[in-house]
Amino acid sequence: MQHRLRELYVGSVVAIAASFFAAWLFEVFNNGVHNDVLEGVTILGAAALMLYVSGWLLLRQDPELLAVRTIALPGAAGQIALVSVLGIAVAYALGWSIGGGIVFGLALSVASTAVVLHALQQRRLVETDRGRIAVGWLVVQDLVTALALLLLPAFAGLLGGKPVEQVAIRSSP
Repeated sequence: MQHRLRELYVGSVVAIAASFFAAWLFEVFNNGVHNDVLEGVTILGAAALMLYVSGWLLLRQDPELLAVRTIALPGAAGQIALVSVLGIAVAYALGWSIGGGIVFGLALSVASTAVVLHALQQRRLVETDRGRIAVGWLVVQDLVTALALLLLPAFAGLLGGKPVEQVAIRSSP
């Protein structure tokens, strides 16, 4: 199991390094001016990484992981929905837009797969029924997050934000 965790960490470090490299390229070649294509590629890259991690966990974990889907799928979906609604309520109370509340609620509702998996590994819970349920739960959260990352730019205008075409980010002089 330790070699699996190492692969996960290496993939995470590569993704973070690639993000910094993409930001540097963005700054150098565009003088910090917003570029829709670069943003789209970055979002697709993040979504692909999350899908890769989820698939990796699903395929590398014991086959018994599929046995917990009847608990993990509705449990994770319910938890994401409940925490998202609470996040929207808090954002509304703070005077944020509904779109900002949805993004805030979704961000609150998902856990870091690497952190939770590491904690389960340290406590030797990954091979237990509870550990399998937790991993299944994380896979569902990763898939929902990847879907949200893909759809968020498309629905920015409907959620009270500015459509991608209207946003320009400039670096400070």
